[in-house]
Amino acid sequence: MKIQSISRRKVLPVIVVTIVILMSLLFTGVSKVRASEVQSGRVEYQSVRIEAGESLWSICERYAKDDPQGTAAFMKKVASLNQIGQDATIHAGNYLIIPVVSE
Repeated sequence: MKIQSISRRKVLPVIVVTIVILMSLLFTGVSKVRASEVQSGRVEYQSVRIEAGESLWSICERYAKDDPQGTAAFMKKVASLNQIGQDATIHAGNYLIIPVVSE
């Protein structure tokens, strides 16, 4: 069995393309913060403990007051941020990360 050596000239473009793809994925996630949120204040993230009887909707309804797109859009953001589905069952005692615009 003959082992071939790979020259640096062949490997370098693959490494560069991989780095560019990873960087673009990173910046795509960061760019999800809307310009309107940034203009009105700084976006911070708050950890909120889920209490008995609360739903994802009720929690988002409480915090979506500053979101011009409404509760449904805010809930989509919260679900994405917490890597859960919008119809996911949440449990008392767990925590959710909520984006909050500070003035």
